[in-house]
Amino acid sequence: MTMFASQWLANPGGYTIEQSIRFNNDDSSHLSRTPSSDGNLTTWTYSVWFKRSAIAGGTAYTLMSAGADNTNDTLFYFGPANEEGTLDIFFRESGSTQGRITSYSGSKSGGRFFRDPSAWMHFVLVWDTTNSTSADRIRLYINGERATTDAFAITEPSLNDESRWNTARANLIGKMRDDATNYFDGYMAEVNFIDGQALTAASFGETNSDTGQWVPKEYTGSYGTNGFYLKGQDSSALGDDSSGNGNDFTRTASILRPRLQLPRRIQMWVLERLKARRKLVR
Repeated sequence: MTMFASQWLANPGGYTIEQSIRFNNDDSSHLSRTPSSDGNLTTWTYSVWFKRSAIAGGTAYTLMSAGADNTNDTLFYFGPANEEGTLDIFFRESGSTQGRITSYSGSKSGGRFFRDPSAWMHFVLVWDTTNSTSADRIRLYINGERATTDAFAITEPSLNDESRWNTARANLIGKMRDDATNYFDGYMAEVNFIDGQALTAASFGETNSDTGQWVPKEYTGSYGTNGFYLKGQDSSALGDDSSGNGNDFTRTASILRPRLQLPRRIQMWVLERLKARRKLVR
């Protein structure tokens, strides 16, 4: 039986996540990598499990970003314009919006908020601008379900638009852009970046048949040239890439590696399930 923090339960005999990485915005903690060359700028997939800690108004909390300034960038962050809990995913080039998914009220009335500091969640962002279907060129999956215009304003990219993420400049996790601050505060785990493939959430998670909850599973596919897998296995080198590519990130400031613990209520549930199984085996 596997537990992912307080709310994410894997299937019996399923995939085990042993630790997460703790980011503290007060310490300006983040991870950074500059690829030696551009990867695929039209097709990629980014998957991350996370749990927020600080959710204060007036501050943006960034999951990942790349770009020189606010005219040429890729941003994936929470809480713009004093609306704590809103989500904004931005792709810009030469000052123009290429693609966007946002719940910010200035763009979407009644949009979705993400304000629960006790909840682990899973995001999968797909950039797929060679897709002939315009509505499928930018996609976001939240706990296995695709985000729709019911809760988000979505700007569709043009055919073959190129992202700033995956270029040969600083690709940042937990910090906004080269020229900004806005650090993430909370936990991240199972950070997978797939260079050159447009996947779905089913490559990284599944629905637990007993609980109906979305839970993590091991990604077993290829990563592409600039792809990486960060699981925080080495406390002295939390940015180490476990994909086999050697695309390691550099840790900046203090970042901790807490183990994922079972809350006592769930521990007792697991123990009771194990006892019941032993009785059946006998």
